[in-house]
Parts: sequence; C-alpha cells; structure tokens
Amino acid sequence: MKEAAPRTFVEKMGNNFQTSNPDLYKKGKLKKANILLKQGNNDGCKSTLLDAFDLCSVFRHYRPAEYKIWKKYRDNEARKAADAKKARDEKEKQDRGGDYMNPYR
Repeated sequence: MKEAAPRTFVEKMGNNFQTSNPDLYKKGKLKKANILLKQGNNDGCKSTLLDAFDLCSVFRHYRPAEYKIWKKYRDNEARKAADAKKARDEKEKQDRGGDYMNPYR
C-alpha cells in the first residue's frame, strides 16, 4: 500500500483548498499533523486535523466518494454501539427481574 502524504493529498484538492484554509499553514497545523503521522501517532494526527477544520465538510465537498465510504462506516459504528447498548439494557432488565425503570414493581 502506498504511504499517504498530506502534501500530496492537499495538492489533489486544488488551489482553492489551500487559499481558503490559511490557518492550516499559518499556525503550522498541517505540519504538526504530518509530524505526528510520521511518528506513528495516528490519533494525535487525526485530532490535530479535526481541530484545524471540519473534515466532514471538506470530504463531502472535495472527495464525495471517500465521504460516502466514511459516512457508511460511521453510521455502521453508531448502529453497532446502539445495538450493544440495547443488549446491555435488556440483560440488565432480565438480571433485575423485569422492568428496572419501574420503582413500583
């Protein structure tokens, strides 16, 4: 798999992206994210980029295919979390012997 380089990724988004987001360059946020990525700190890189700008809107506008993939993944993860919570609640309800939200049982 080819290693992703942030500069290459930004260049693919065009000049409009670079000129419409000057804070990324003035405050060195992209450079910091690149350093964190090279150090293997993926979570730090992601949080730096999330703090810098709204990645969802950037992907939706510039890379709609990747945004659709990410949205499917995010929705799937949210569905898994909701199902897990529902299963925990049902188990807790069974363990307590009925409707645990009802104080008059």
